[in-house]
Amino acid sequence: MRFLLTAFEPFDGTGLNSSLAGCHAFLQQWGSEFDVRLAVLPVRYGRDVEAVDRALQDGPVDVILHTGQATGASVIRVERLAVNVRYSGDAYDRTLPEWSIPQQQIEAGGPPAYLSTLPVEQVATNIRELGVPATVSNHAGIYLCNHALYQSLRRAELTKSGVRAGFLHVPCLPEQAGELPSMSVADIATALRAAFHCLAAPTVPV
Repeated sequence: MRFLLTAFEPFDGTGLNSSLAGCHAFLQQWGSEFDVRLAVLPVRYGRDVEAVDRALQDGPVDVILHTGQATGASVIRVERLAVNVRYSGDAYDRTLPEWSIPQQQIEAGGPPAYLSTLPVEQVATNIRELGVPATVSNHAGIYLCNHALYQSLRRAELTKSGVRAGFLHVPCLPEQAGELPSMSVADIATALRAAFHCLAAPTVPV
């Protein structure tokens, strides 16, 4: 089973992204157990997809597992779906309230949503079995995390590649979170290992 693992670059002013830190820790400790390579995605519409496309040019994969930081989350969130909605413009102004930011479709006339093609319930269960809190989430937001997942699922449909794709949202690290909920980088790495073992199992249904 060949994997592409992705994480986003730092964007919140701390110089950190918990998804990227977790991926690095996972790869350092357990990467040799899997056929996996990492792509770091820019926090810009379009450039995120370009980074995935470049990574796929390095060789075929069977599974794309995207990861991203979910500020305020206290558990790993295994995303069930991606919707055909994004903020307008290259990036949105985080100083504005979300309700005031213009929105548009990711692809005009495209499918309204895609379900993850990973076994989300089983992934969440496997993560919890290793002692890391996790749940299935039905809303990945409408910023870059949702965008990357939607585009990967759309690519797989259009190319008929059979590549499966999904997304894990992870909490901030303690050094980022202040008084908000957080999770250690060790727990994020453990969650990734649990997800990979689940996805590498040939009999796990979607």
